[in-house]
Amino acid sequence: MPIAGRQLASGQLPNASAALYTAPGATTTYVSSIILFNTDGANAHACTLQVNPAGAPPARIVCYVELGPNYTTHVTSSEKIVLDTGDALEGDDGGAGGNVVDYTIYGGEQT
Repeated sequence: MPIAGRQLASGQLPNASAALYTAPGATTTYVSSIILFNTDGANAHACTLQVNPAGAPPARIVCYVELGPNYTTHVTSSEKIVLDTGDALEGDDGGAGGNVVDYTIYGGEQT
């Protein structure tokens, strides 16, 4: 079955690690890129993205970046990010209080 690329999720990073996207049932998700944008014009924020396999503690940090004020970064992984049913891509803004770093996750789902 073909995999159509699309936007999987978007929002603002929370101040403590939480799921940004969770692979739905009977689905394998391929994450191709993630864009982070620090909307705070005065402060840098330390952002972490990690993969959390279903029912297990986070296994792999995908990205750690300190985003300067009004800075954008495009995250791509040298290793493919593949999520099976129930696996989650989690993230946080380093305790900045949430609502300051926007994220958009792109990829495709295969059922």
